[in-house]
Amino acid sequence: MRVWREELGEDRSEWRGQARHVLSGETRYFRDWPSLVAFIVERATVADALGQPMDPEEKPKEEK
Repeated sequence: MRVWREELGEDRSEWRGQARHVLSGETRYFRDWPSLVAFIVERATVADALGQPMDPEEKPKEEK
């Protein structure tokens, strides 16, 4: 994840963000915090539902 402040001119600025899902490589860019948080929560929820590890070094859970 990367977050930076973008200068818009006339003493205005805006926070921007980029998030990349390590396992899939999907990258998204954001201009507001709620969108960034929603992306992170969505990816974490999907990984948990599929039994995938959050850490790419961790082995997936074995199915029963």
